[in-house]
Amino acid sequence: MGARPHHRFPLTHPGTWIRRRSRSVVLVLLADGTIVPVHTNNTGTMKSCNAPGSAVRVSCSDNPNRKLPWSLHAVRVGRASAGL
Repeated sequence: MGARPHHRFPLTHPGTWIRRRSRSVVLVLLADGTIVPVHTNNTGTMKSCNAPGSAVRVSCSDNPNRKLPWSLHAVRVGRASAGL
């Protein structure tokens, strides 16, 4: 009997970091030109990865109980990606 996966990762979309609006919200430019507020659970300074123009990966949730449907998953820092 095979093990069932514990967590399913969401489909992510590419975007570009514009700026940090608050401790838990980042503005991201999506590939289609839309600017969306994206939730991040990292409320620290994120000094090494909060540069405007950085590539990001975000996902969108259809949960109506969320304040923001978009979530931040990773930011490109140099040649590596930082998971958040």
